[in-house]
Amino acid sequence: MSLKSLLMPAISQHLLSLKRLQRLRSRAERVRVRQGLPHELHYFHQVDDPYSALAAASLPRLLARYCLVLKAHVVGPPSAAAAPERERLISHSRVDAQRLARHWGLEFMDPGAQPPAAAQQLAAAQLVAAIDANRFAECAADLSAALWSRGSPAASLPVASANAVAQHVAASEQLRSRLGHYLGATFFYGGEWYWGIDRLYHLEQRLQELGVQRAGVSGHLFPLEPDLAQATPITPAAPIEFFFLCAARIQRLWPSACLRWVA
Repeated sequence: MSLKSLLMPAISQHLLSLKRLQRLRSRAERVRVRQGLPHELHYFHQVDDPYSALAAASLPRLLARYCLVLKAHVVGPPSAAAAPERERLISHSRVDAQRLARHWGLEFMDPGAQPPAAAQQLAAAQLVAAIDANRFAECAADLSAALWSRGSPAASLPVASANAVAQHVAASEQLRSRLGHYLGATFFYGGEWYWGIDRLYHLEQRLQELGVQRAGVSGHLFPLEPDLAQATPITPAAPIEFFFLCAARIQRLWPSACLRWVA
């Protein structure tokens, strides 16, 4: 057995320990206070991503619950290296998003195909314009709903130029990569990532521990499911598809991800 094999369990346990997480959170809060910064929440929105549509629909409620400054960013899809089975990922995302929407009372129906490319481009231009006008949270939910339900966003919203969109997306993707992620529908707060609406519970829990919630706010938008008292058999047995990416490849593709906690 190599020295690396002997050391990896202890290193992994340290990197993923609750004690280390709490120490990193305390450090991030001290830095924020010392620099006099507000509680900033970065959100990365991918126009053709169903999970981003759900996240956009949840943003107004999230911001109504917490004293946050939203920094929205429009990004493109993950690279081929991060999505080797892209078509399967896309189809699974639509099905999964529809199930999540049904469970949480949100509006999203799998149309069986991605929105037209021209509609995606228009939506991206409208969202970039909305960011420039500080209206992203106000516009993104309805715009995404129209894109997925009708295949076209609203025509009345302002539109950013193609050059402005390209510059915005490039800068947003560079920021996302530097911070240590590669997907859309992702939230970044105080050194940690939260992917999709079903991870917002962890973000809300952290914000409430910091006292960032507005008066009268309690509970969570998407609370954890209660544990089942006993296992429920599935008949007939359903197949489980598991997509595995080895740790060495993760480190090669996203080295900064190994230094950050991904919630």
